[in-house]
Amino acid sequence: MVAEINGLEARESIQLVGDVPNVQVLTVTILSKYYWRPNIDGYVLFAEICEILQNYKKFRIAPEPANKPPSGSLFLFDRKVLRYFRKDGHNWRKKKDGKTVKEAHERLKAGSVDVLHCYYAHGEENENFQRRSYWLLEE
Repeated sequence: MVAEINGLEARESIQLVGDVPNVQVLTVTILSKYYWRPNIDGYVLFAEICEILQNYKKFRIAPEPANKPPSGSLFLFDRKVLRYFRKDGHNWRKKKDGKTVKEAHERLKAGSVDVLHCYYAHGEENENFQRRSYWLLEE
């Protein structure tokens, strides 16, 4: 069975399963020309991300990162169990040291309240290819 939240149909990587504690991260790999867009052409809305993370028990938790997931892939990871969830086989832009992936860090707000962390990286070969990782801020 495939879950649907606010019209977002979860694909095979996040199918319904039983209770899984402590989910922390939703990783989205997107080919995008813009940092944030409404839900057009499969883009995920802020409210949908929050709802997925708040209702993580309805989804399958990925046991390991996918190898070179295509654009539009969604994965839920427990970052306390799977430390290297970012190792997905894609080449991401590096910092000046040439070793560490260059990630931008954002806090996304609902009104004036910080709700989500968003870390995103750009592809090495195509800067429009992005990986975004989201998790709920601790209350």
